[in-house]
Amino acid sequence: MTLATGTWPGFVARVATPCTPAELAQMIGDAWPAVVGGGASGGHVLACLAQILLETGTREDPNHDGTTTDEEQASGFWNGNAGNVRGTYLGAWTSFRAGEGHGANEVILQPGPNNRFRSYVSPTDDPTDPEVRTAAIERGVRDYLSLLDRKYPRALACAAQRDYRGFVHELHAGGYFTADETAYARAEDRLRFTVENLPQVVAFMEAA
Repeated sequence: MTLATGTWPGFVARVATPCTPAELAQMIGDAWPAVVGGGASGGHVLACLAQILLETGTREDPNHDGTTTDEEQASGFWNGNAGNVRGTYLGAWTSFRAGEGHGANEVILQPGPNNRFRSYVSPTDDPTDPEVRTAAIERGVRDYLSLLDRKYPRALACAAQRDYRGFVHELHAGGYFTADETAYARAEDRLRFTVENLPQVVAFMEAA
């Protein structure tokens, strides 16, 4: 089923917003002082980057063929929503098939007004404009960091100490995700190991 922008008030059709992990790491570091305050530590960048990659499915050269296609970069990165944050942003939202819970209790939610994710592309934006997509990602990263700072300060405290399992535990305890905590932490560990040598991440780690 294809949903058109305007079907519901504030609804924006799903649009892919490709972004590499290296670009995301840079955006996290750039946005941190204004959104959270101070400078992002290496632990902060790695924890947040790994979670964004897990939530969106973004990968760096997932097939190990030396290239990363737009489709691979944006496999689940829709409308600039860096952390698949639910709700609306300035009234705008999008929707796509998503699971809640895990195991026997997992429920698959279909696209619609009861399954909203924040859209950083507005209903009046041109989604084919690269500048619109880049601006949407930047807004999404800032909003994601603001959410963590407001609702999950304990998670950020764990990330500062590079206690990544603690970071995931605090997110789960606060209701950020409903997947199995152990499986989520393992998946995030794997992603963190694949990106920790990216130049931008290395620079943050060395500065910290």
